[in-house]
Amino acid sequence: MAEAERHLELALKYLEEGRALADRDPVQASERLYRAAEEAVKALAAALELPEARDP
Repeated sequence: MAEAERHLELALKYLEEGRALADRDPVQASERLYRAAEEAVKALAAALELPEARDP
């Protein structure tokens, strides 16, 4: 579960950064928000212990 928590923390960090950048720099904001979504999916996959989430 530690891996899921790590990904969730990163997702929240990128979400916060993306929101802060939305008005000033929409390109950077979209990159941060994309990264937040990516980390959220990784967190969910790790929490559900999906085989795809495991490192090779």
